[in-house]
Amino acid sequence: MAAAVLLSCASVVTHENGFDCKIGRVRCPKLFIHSRGDEVVPFELGRRLYEAAPEPKQFYEVQGAPHNSTYIVGGKPYFDACAVSSSLVARIESRSNNRTVSIEG
Repeated sequence: MAAAVLLSCASVVTHENGFDCKIGRVRCPKLFIHSRGDEVVPFELGRRLYEAAPEPKQFYEVQGAPHNSTYIVGGKPYFDACAVSSSLVARIESRSNNRTVSIEG
C-alpha cells in the first residue's frame, strides 16, 4: 500500500510565517484540490500554495464547488484525479523500495 500524506490548509498556512516556507519542505507527491466556489479558503490562496510547493505536485480545480463539497460536485473526474495521484505515490514508493509495482489505469 502506498504511503501518503494528507495536509489541511490549517496545518500549512499561518498568518505569522506565511505558507511558502512550510509547503516548500513537503517533498512527497501533492494533490491540491480546490474550487473558485470555496467560501472558506480563497481560490487564489490555494493556487499560491500550489505554486510554492515543490514537485511532484498536481492541481485539480472543481468547478463551482463549495468548501466541503468538492467530491460531490466533482463526481467521477474528481475521483479519477485522486486515483492518478495515488498511482504516482505508489510508483515513487516502489522505486524507493527497489521493487516493481504494477498499476493499472
